[in-house]
Amino acid sequence: MDFNLDETQRELQRLAAEVLAKDADEERLSQAGLLSLCVPEEAGGAGLGPVEMAVVLREVGARAAALPALPLLAAQLILARHGARDLQRPPGARLTLAVREPGAPLNAPPRTTAVRAQGGWTVTGRKTQVPYPDGAAVLVTADEGLFLAESPAGTPEHTSTGEPAATITLDAAPAERIAGPRRPKTRYTCSRRPSPPRRAECSRARSS
Repeated sequence: MDFNLDETQRELQRLAAEVLAKDADEERLSQAGLLSLCVPEEAGGAGLGPVEMAVVLREVGARAAALPALPLLAAQLILARHGARDLQRPPGARLTLAVREPGAPLNAPPRTTAVRAQGGWTVTGRKTQVPYPDGAAVLVTADEGLFLAESPAGTPEHTSTGEPAATITLDAAPAERIAGPRRPKTRYTCSRRPSPPRRAECSRARSS
């Protein structure tokens, strides 16, 4: 396998390094197209993937630049891969991620709950350390999958890097489901001589 960067990826690397070398802020990175890499082309972005995202994030991290590149690009990529067309956000739209919960390790199943309501979904729970939350739509992890909530209110948090973050509280907040767990098919246990109603159930089980 060839793990070398291709020409597009090398060009991105050079562009990111050049822009960041000039003490670039968020606006300059946006103007260079570096903060809309993963927006689909039909929504006005470059339509690139995780490798290109990693190339840019590596340059941002190498300079310890205080920019929303990680949550923004990751959210764009998730929406591009799993979201419906009408949920895609154009370049310049603010997005972030809400994963952590109070007192829980990062890899713990989310305690935030999601329920169906009037043809859609609502989510309820608290998320901490939500980065760059101001005016951003938020991808929220919940027990029924991943959801997009529009600019929920938050309480600012102190961070060691000085970057903005907040705790957000969701109280039956309307949300769009982006992805979720697959439910296993129903299986039936059949005796050797099932009753007539059970025969139909067994037949369905064998054919599935």
